[in-house]
Amino acid sequence: MTSKDLTWLVSHPVFRSLTDENQAASVLPSYVEGFAPVVNSVPAFLHLTLSRADAKANILLREIWNDELGLSGTKAHPVLFDEVHQSVTARWGTKRDAQQYGITAAVQMIQLCGSGNWPIGVAAMKAHESQFPLAYSKILPTLSTLLGPVSEFFRVHSEADIEHTEAGDELLRWGISQGVVSEIEAEEAFDCSTRILRALMDDIWQNARAKSS
Repeated sequence: MTSKDLTWLVSHPVFRSLTDENQAASVLPSYVEGFAPVVNSVPAFLHLTLSRADAKANILLREIWNDELGLSGTKAHPVLFDEVHQSVTARWGTKRDAQQYGITAAVQMIQLCGSGNWPIGVAAMKAHESQFPLAYSKILPTLSTLLGPVSEFFRVHSEADIEHTEAGDELLRWGISQGVVSEIEAEEAFDCSTRILRALMDDIWQNARAKSS
């Protein structure tokens, strides 16, 4: 795959607000409600990708699977995010109407990962995971202050997703070289996944800005 812009998420208004202690609290309820369905659906679209993988891809994807599901020595990532969710809603309330945006994004990601051979799912996941190390490392100081130990989700992903992105790059090069998927197909999956994440963040931002009913 050709080089992609890996810096857009950190500049999104949602993440810019999450770097500011004075603004973060107004965005966190919408963020955790909107993003939770996607976090909780990661095992689903990872499983779809893993189930289609050949021997080499299976080895690397299995390592990511173990990380996500807490089989490699840390808590499962959905469990870590649930701790964030509970802390935020207990302190600042909930914006449950934002859940629908995450549900839509999760369904779209599952459909995308199941739409072709395993490199399609890898490209789709890479479009998300390549964003998080920088974005999460930028918001980690603020969220550590506001949330304390439950900010662990963001610390874990600011580190683990660097490895996952590198593994995704290796897998995509392998899949393309072996003719499992064309470079154009991988590019299209990456771009589609990026649009899903952008739309989700835009919707979360609009929800956070809307007056509570």
